[in-house]
Amino acid sequence: MHTNSRSCPRSVAVAVSMSLLGLTFSMSPAMSRQSAESSGSVLVPGSNVIFIAVDDADLSLMQYLPKTQALIADRGVTFTQYFDSLALCCPARTTYLRGQYSHNTGIWDNKWPAGGFGKFHLEGEQSTLATWLSANGYLTALMGKYLNEYPDVPESPEHGVEHTYVPAGWSEWVSPVEGRGASEFNYKLNINGVVDQEFRTRADPANYLVDTLSRMASRYVLDHSSDPYFLYVTPAAPHDPFVPAPRDRRDFVGLTYPQLPSFNEQDVSDKPSWIARRQRLTSTMIEQIDHDYRLRAQDMEAIDDLVQSIYDAVEASGQSERTYLIFTSDNGWHMGEHRLARGKETPYEEDVHLPLWISGPGIEAGTTVDEVVGDIDLAPTIAELTDTTTPDFVDGRSVLPLLQGEPTDWRRYLLLERASSSGGEIRAARGDVGTAGVRNSPGYAGLHSNRFVYVAYDNTDRTREFYDLAVDPYELTNLLGPGSPGLTALQRAALDDMVKVVATERTCAVNRVPCS
Repeated sequence: MHTNSRSCPRSVAVAVSMSLLGLTFSMSPAMSRQSAESSGSVLVPGSNVIFIAVDDADLSLMQYLPKTQALIADRGVTFTQYFDSLALCCPARTTYLRGQYSHNTGIWDNKWPAGGFGKFHLEGEQSTLATWLSANGYLTALMGKYLNEYPDVPESPEHGVEHTYVPAGWSEWVSPVEGRGASEFNYKLNINGVVDQEFRTRADPANYLVDTLSRMASRYVLDHSSDPYFLYVTPAAPHDPFVPAPRDRRDFVGLTYPQLPSFNEQDVSDKPSWIARRQRLTSTMIEQIDHDYRLRAQDMEAIDDLVQSIYDAVEASGQSERTYLIFTSDNGWHMGEHRLARGKETPYEEDVHLPLWISGPGIEAGTTVDEVVGDIDLAPTIAELTDTTTPDFVDGRSVLPLLQGEPTDWRRYLLLERASSSGGEIRAARGDVGTAGVRNSPGYAGLHSNRFVYVAYDNTDRTREFYDLAVDPYELTNLLGPGSPGLTALQRAALDDMVKVVATERTCAVNRVPCS
């Protein structure tokens, strides 16, 4: 039963080791499926772009963003098959900035040495979306979370930076450097290379970080009504520890987490061993999930207010006819699905299937795109909207042809990946009670189409998973697991193709040549 105190509408046959991951996936002719009216629409290159990326918001939370839904999704395009290739904060945010899969960025984890700010600072920070746009005459602003461990690298302090450090390419910079941003209070900000001396404590509700970023981002929009800009707004909500704005803490009384069929799954014997040996969730664990979900829903209300404020500023600045708004989340978040209490970094839908909404000039209201789109595509899309050239190393593609109703060769599959070397842990450590067998889960490589998911784990028994989402949207039956009912002709053809693609691309990756 879901109740709340506000009106809120619901609107490989081969095992794959991580050494094969220099992949360039085959493309197939496809037509974007969208509202007929948008065919032939005229987009406006050289425009402003406002990119809002929240933290750990799964699709179940989108119903608590009625304003964002109305202002961006309903007035623009919804990508129904948008996924991140590695459901973890720092790898995803690095992919935003470089347009590359994690096997090319080298960022596999949130922390040194397999990832985090320190590794990116050494290996990729000098060429990012910010430097490309800056070189093209754009003002560039980041407001909020940058990369995990910025500016300090606890496990390797020598790879940290001064708290006044601003990465290359950013002309405006606002990011927490003291305190934990996800706690929303008790922080200091690096504002354009100067550490704000006010420690923003909980004593004043106005210090709530999402609101602080909202005010600064809105002011930035109002102050830049002539020069083209790229504004990247990155609130930490609804990341744990789930701290809603004071004004929202009485909302959604009695709210419970939606217990879909995958929740506390009855039979996991067909799943990989690190899941198959898990016990079912206890009532105490489920109560904690419900408690956390209510806080996460409250978190989203301040995000909704932030989007409204920025949208209003765009309107007031007179720039609505040359401004695009993009909204997404860096990764999803499971809470009880397949007996995993809470966390991310798995290849399951709760973690990888995300919202992506874009609105702006030339995009017809109510448009939908059902082609497979990934986080690797955001940087090249933003680059095309700003008439900016991307480096050859970019893996993704601009989605703009999909918005214009044009036949285009588009991908059949998006890569799903995770390296065992990333520390061997699914992030269920973030409060997942009883994580035995999860922290040591293997890496994996897989493919996601708009219907099928194939994953091969990098473990000794070479576990594989294959799901047909058209008949099994909650991934309850692993068609390659024990007790499988067997494959239909269509499923067998799809699986054979996925295995063939991975095997072919492995050869190409080793030889560093494109396959298509």
